[in-house]
Amino acid sequence: MGIDRPYKRTSRQLVNGTYRASGNGKYVSHPNFATSPHHYQRAFSVLQKDFLALLDYIEPASENLNCYSYRTHEILMRARIEIEANFQAIFADNGYSIKKPNIKDYEKIEASHRLSSYRVRLPTWHGDGEVRQPFGAWAEGNPLRWYQIYSRSKHNRHELFHDANFEATVDAMCGLTAVITAQFMNEDFSLDNYLVMESSRTDGFETAIGGYFHVSYPTDWPDDERYDFDWKGLQTEDDPFQQFDFR
Repeated sequence: MGIDRPYKRTSRQLVNGTYRASGNGKYVSHPNFATSPHHYQRAFSVLQKDFLALLDYIEPASENLNCYSYRTHEILMRARIEIEANFQAIFADNGYSIKKPNIKDYEKIEASHRLSSYRVRLPTWHGDGEVRQPFGAWAEGNPLRWYQIYSRSKHNRHELFHDANFEATVDAMCGLTAVITAQFMNEDFSLDNYLVMESSRTDGFETAIGGYFHVSYPTDWPDDERYDFDWKGLQTEDDPFQQFDFR
């Protein structure tokens, strides 16, 4: 027996192994699912545009991973800020309040969203590393290197500015893509573009919100932690959602 109603701001694999079969992915567009989701997606869209502009100057290639500049530093900083804004929104919508949360607090979201299993691919890449698993270290209880680089380069930019390089920036952007997807799949909340459909790809990846990154969703959810409901009936309730207990 799986989870009989979805958690707020949380997409999960269904008991049949899919994410959207028979219309059961439409919960992400319900007005009670998330507070102002378009606000977070718009911020992601703006940041993605700036990242794509960066690619006009740094070719997406493994030999350029150590390149650094004020632009890589800037995008890394902004991506982590957006990730933390999304983390706090997840906590808030699920009724979890904590003063001045830190990375150890945010690691609790691994249990609710299985971020370590998300894989993100850059569609144009030369060399190794086109597929990133930005939260993969959490599966082993290890820290996120790109997340640590933000703190180091923020507090000691004079000596550690070079750490905020292209590789860290790519990982941060992939991390933000995973966090957005883990909440909303590829629903962009436009009036005429409902995107919750099964992918036609055969490689396990789907195009993420924003149209650039490709995402592979977790397929390793335990059976008893998967969603098991009939959304057609559930959506008629006043509030068809529940809150995840982060305590």
